[in-house]
Amino acid sequence: MEFKNWLIKNSIIAGAIILALILLIFFIKADISGRTAEIKSQRQDLTARLYSLESLTLLKADSKKAEALRANLENSLPTKDSVIGFTKTIENFAKSNGMGFGFAFESETLGTINSPSANNFTITSSGSFQNFLRFLKAMEQSKYYVNFSYLDLSQKAKEYSVIIKGRVFSQ
Repeated sequence: MEFKNWLIKNSIIAGAIILALILLIFFIKADISGRTAEIKSQRQDLTARLYSLESLTLLKADSKKAEALRANLENSLPTKDSVIGFTKTIENFAKSNGMGFGFAFESETLGTINSPSANNFTITSSGSFQNFLRFLKAMEQSKYYVNFSYLDLSQKAKEYSVIIKGRVFSQ
């Protein structure tokens, strides 16, 4: 009987130890799983921060390039004061191409941070079709940035008359 009690006692102690070890293993597993999830979360956060830092570096580099290009673009547009000479320049193009000429500024649109200033104008002219094409080519090659919004070309005998509405851009 004494052996039986000793066996039961030792079996209960061994079972309690095994049960304690099993519980310890579950708690350690839960702790390791929690830490693993935390490490994964921190790794994802670190990856996102690294990506953001790389993007920021690229944006800073691109902003320096863009600023240089912006300065070039702003300098490529004539000043508002030099737009006054636009009339004389266009008149010289018309006369050198043997065309009649009439010109009128109509209104001005002030520039914003996203768009340049613009002066609306109307040109009336007449001459041969070839002279008209040379006139347009000369305007295209001038220092002024021009946008045509309306062009009415009509033929009268061998001559053409034209009405052009557009805008000239400035700083």
